[in-house]
Parts: sequence; C-alpha cells; structure tokens
Amino acid sequence: MDINKVLNNQNNIYFGHGTGVENKELIDSIMNDGLRCSHGSLYFTSVTLGIGTQIKDSEKELLKNWPHKDSKIIIIISLPLQYKIIDAMGMGTYNKGDSAYYYTPDEKLRVENPFLTNSPYVMPEFIVGYYDARSDSFAPNPKYYEYLSSREQKDLFDKVKSNYFNIIDDAVGIDEYKEIAKSIGWNYALTEEEEQQFKSFKTPTGMIR
Repeated sequence: MDINKVLNNQNNIYFGHGTGVENKELIDSIMNDGLRCSHGSLYFTSVTLGIGTQIKDSEKELLKNWPHKDSKIIIIISLPLQYKIIDAMGMGTYNKGDSAYYYTPDEKLRVENPFLTNSPYVMPEFIVGYYDARSDSFAPNPKYYEYLSSREQKDLFDKVKSNYFNIIDDAVGIDEYKEIAKSIGWNYALTEEEEQQFKSFKTPTGMIR
C-alpha cells in the first residue's frame, strides 16, 4: 500500500513513532493493543506529520529517514480532530489534548501481554499500521477504526466520547470549557443529549477499553 494513500483523511491528524527495533512481537503488540505514551502523552515520543491532505512531502520523506535511533519501522497513528481537547496551561488539560483516544491496560491485559505496562496507550483502533523504510512499503492494521463495521465504530467512539467528557469535566468543568472553547473558536464535540447521558452515569477518568 502506498503511504501517500494512507495519510489522506483531512479530518485527522497523523503522527509517526519510530520503534527503534524490528521485533515482530513488539510490532504485533502495538497493532493489537496500542502504542504506549511513555510520558503520559503522545507528543513526547512521536512526531507530528500533519493533517491529512496537508502533509508536506518533507514529512513523508521523514518516514524514510527517521531521526530516532535510525528506525526503519515507523508506527502511523491517526487521530480524528473532532475529540481533540484544548491543551492549555492553567486549564488542567495540559498534555491531555489527545487523551480521549488513550486507555490504560487493565491487569488482565497486562498478564496476557508482557509488553504492556500500567501506562496510557493510544487505542489500537487509532493505529493505522506501520511503514517499513527498508522496502518503502506500508502494512495496514486490521484493527484501525476506518476498517471497522459501523457498529464497532459506534462502540469505539462511545468510549472516546466518555473519555472526552470525563477529562474535561474533571479538569475544568464542562460549562467553563464550553465558554473557553467558544471564545477561541474551538469546537466542543458533544451534543446536549450526549452530555446529559454522560452526566447521568459519571465515571472516573480512568480510560478503560
């Protein structure tokens, strides 16, 4: 698959993460269980490639010459912009901009997969696949959300919406966040019906798949 045909969703922002290794078990683990955010945020360990259809040739060339540990296997992450949270100092949302797409593996998953730790991970459904610089090829992740059925996508985004609501509510409060978002022209993603639904069964911020 041509990488130029992968980074093309104009509603998504793409990231690259160099593995530094070519361990098949590790790559399979990332495809199946997600990518660890070792410092609690994707931005500390990954490179922003850009928004689909706006990605420059220089970013695509970067995949072939990855700066971190001369990585040849590059994990491609694709996060819809819709549920991106304002990431601002003083709001309680700092470093949580993409956290609606994260989860923390429970003990059962950690026992089943020794690669997993008690840390936030990008959900595997937002891992598009991986680019192999050695062969200039791309291997898609079958779990990627764009390949899922409409029912599976709904279930997935119900989790994302719940995370989104809880993170904002715990950090700054929904009403205040709405006011801030409106003042800077930022989108608040939930409908009133969805908001009331999440308020009625408020859950902890622990993002569990």
